[in-house]
Amino acid sequence: MNIFLVQNHDIGKAKSFLLHQVLSQVATQQGHQLSDITEADLAIVIGKTLPNLTALQGKKVALVSVDSELTQPEQLLQQAITAATDYVEPAQSSANLAQHSIKNIVAVTACPTGVAHTFMSAEAIETYAKKQGWNIKVETRGQVGAGNPISPEEVAAADLVFVAADIDVDLSKFTGKNVSYFDRFSAEKNGTGIRKSLCGSQNLQR
Repeated sequence: MNIFLVQNHDIGKAKSFLLHQVLSQVATQQGHQLSDITEADLAIVIGKTLPNLTALQGKKVALVSVDSELTQPEQLLQQAITAATDYVEPAQSSANLAQHSIKNIVAVTACPTGVAHTFMSAEAIETYAKKQGWNIKVETRGQVGAGNPISPEEVAAADLVFVAADIDVDLSKFTGKNVSYFDRFSAEKNGTGIRKSLCGSQNLQR
């Protein structure tokens, strides 16, 4: 079975990393293969809520709490596989930002290698934002660090932060901002994933 591991962005990095490492090791030992989201048969989400990811549609998903016991990881993985259900897109919240109120956007893109897809996502986001009449600045994260870095002034002026990343990225400079998450495949394919993510933005806390 191909398994994709992903974590909620609002949980502690230490616990998330530990769970990710333990589940990765156990999955390999049990004959499963870790894969990217497009090839996955099952997505295991570490956290309390399912992410708003278009690429999960049609796939099985299972939630693993960050408070889960790590003393029996084999049992934890088996429970996730057994309890997996068809992905259902999270309900949209009326409390989220209305699209027409957005003027200034900053974004971060990243992929495991930090090369082609990082820049493809950046280009797609810039294209979509300009079509909406928004001001846009995209920071790319890769193996050589951050490209086109977003300044504190630009963060302060931003109405919304886009994050298109398949890896964990440091978002501490965006604390207090409304952040909209989506996978890079949604960004590259068309504007649908971006539009849907506007309805799932959340305030980034420390």
